Amino acid sequence: MGYLIEKTGETAYDVKKDGAVHMRVAGPAEGRPSQRSEAVSKGPDVDYTLSIAARAVRYVRKMLPFGAFNNQMLINGEYRYLTNNVAPKWLAARAETMYVALAYRGEQPRDTVTQMAARSLATLTVKGGVCSLMTYVTAGYLTTIARQGTTIVTVFDKRFDHEYVVLCYGESPYVVADPWVGKSYVCLWDDCSFPSNHVSVYTRMEIEEPLRVPYGVEFLAQEVRTAKIVGDIGLISNPPENQKLPDPDKQSLDRKDQYQWFHMESAYAQPDNIQPDRKKSYQSVVDPDEWGAGAARTLPAHEKTQNGEIDWADQTATAFADKFS
Repeated sequence: MGYLIEKTGETAYDVKKDGAVHMRVAGPAEGRPSQRSEAVSKGPDVDYTLSIAARAVRYVRKMLPFGAFNNQMLINGEYRYLTNNVAPKWLAARAETMYVALAYRGEQPRDTVTQMAARSLATLTVKGGVCSLMTYVTAGYLTTIARQGTTIVTVFDKRFDHEYVVLCYGESPYVVADPWVGKSYVCLWDDCSFPSNHVSVYTRMEIEEPLRVPYGVEFLAQEVRTAKIVGDIGLISNPPENQKLPDPDKQSLDRKDQYQWFHMESAYAQPDNIQPDRKKSYQSVVDPDEWGAGAARTLPAHEKTQNGEIDWADQTATAFADKFS
């Protein structure tokens, strides 16, 4: 028997299996997540939270070789997209169309949990996405690896128009997991360049038991096939000529107005997600060129920061990854 999504409130759901709750979901809700007054800055709970956040970021980057559709990566001194010169805007439309086909019944949206799962599956199918799409791949993967007591929260930054994931476990403060930026730092939320007081909407997931599939949602094979057809997913490997931009120089953001069909409405070159004065305490989990197969690297278990301190995320994510599976 599969999972059952049971509505328990106006915007609340339980994901259950065999009568037992495996995940509790609340949201989307206005505002920002409650502060964690019990949190400590160091300790095993912090190490664990950083480790699974790092695993999630690396997973998303490995699974999305086309990268970010609205954030150019600085690679070898040049800002560029990773979409093989196919219009990111066109690829994003494929993901959005597939998502709608999975997340709606007629004109009626399905429950919040299924909508999040639909965004995740559409993004993985297209192999790239904007920040909101990557957010739901990140959160979905975390629902399958996080131990009981972990809280996963998707948050929307109204000031920067950015969506990402924060999570916590036990006494840990919120930790950021954000694969969309160029260099992604798994860091404490207080050290992030996207501050919590800019968050206006969030959805909270509390893990009671790791799920076998992201969000506990298993789409029927036929509905996935139909969604792929509706979204023209089959064209991605051979896109229309009018959606290709052979000249890489024309990808640059200063050509955005000239080639509006190519760029997303909002396009960025966001280098990282950490406050400049906090970088010395961390090491990036992935670099701008690490997408697809390039994101599968394994760092030395005791790779050190510039200050010679062992980096929490890299140590726990590489040396003890299997322990948390």
